[in-house]
Amino acid sequence: MICALALWRCCSGERLAATLPASSRAPESRAPSSSAGLLLAPLFLTGLLGIGYEVLTIRVVSQILENTIYTFAVLLAAYLLGTAFGAALRNRLSRSFDTAL
Repeated sequence: MICALALWRCCSGERLAATLPASSRAPESRAPSSSAGLLLAPLFLTGLLGIGYEVLTIRVVSQILENTIYTFAVLLAAYLLGTAFGAALRNRLSRSFDTAL
């Protein structure tokens, strides 16, 4: 959640700059800016945490299920159910935001 909030905070300034007329914006340079680093840092940390949690989860479930074929089946089921639940939640929320606007 912290990484998501940091990324949302970083991107809100870029959206504001994109809405300004071109004449009022500063000239763009090809050199990497500090805002690119601020944007990439949360993405890097999110990916690193995701991989870490995945390894930790596989290790814990392997210990509980004694490293059998059911370990893979349980992890696959959890992944697929989480993906389906997330997609359903996203669709429900997008419909409620579309009708509110």
